[in-house]
Amino acid sequence: MKHLYISILGLVAMLLAGCTQNNGDIGDLFGSWVLEEVSIDGAPTTIAEDDETTFSFQANVVRVVLHYSDGYFHLSYLGTWTRHDDTLDFDFTHHNNEVEPGQEGYMAPTWLGFETNAVTHTTITRLDGGHLDFVRTDAEGRTYLYKFMRTW
Repeated sequence: MKHLYISILGLVAMLLAGCTQNNGDIGDLFGSWVLEEVSIDGAPTTIAEDDETTFSFQANVVRVVLHYSDGYFHLSYLGTWTRHDDTLDFDFTHHNNEVEPGQEGYMAPTWLGFETNAVTHTTITRLDGGHLDFVRTDAEGRTYLYKFMRTW
């Protein structure tokens, strides 16, 4: 009987010691977000209509995936992100021993207008109730507005 109590106590201790997120709680950005809409200078675009784009945040890593509408192919890119108040920066300039900076799996999501080999500065305009909106201005002065919905 004593062995049963010790086993149950050990099981409860393991369950309470487990974590739910690698590298702890990063706040309200944690999870995956699907792109619902993109506008440029207030004009709607078709960027989010044909293929699905998701941003997934964990620790300081962001994974951007373009899921083609055929359901068979996708592109997946890794970068890092930093956030200070309402400023959200994306860095797609990373590399490894076989890949040059900002290439292959470390490329910026150029289909969204992000520049290659650059840190993209954005400003969060909404982050509540499963919504994430941010804006950025490109080198030509165009303002992009991205609207996301949380998937998990």
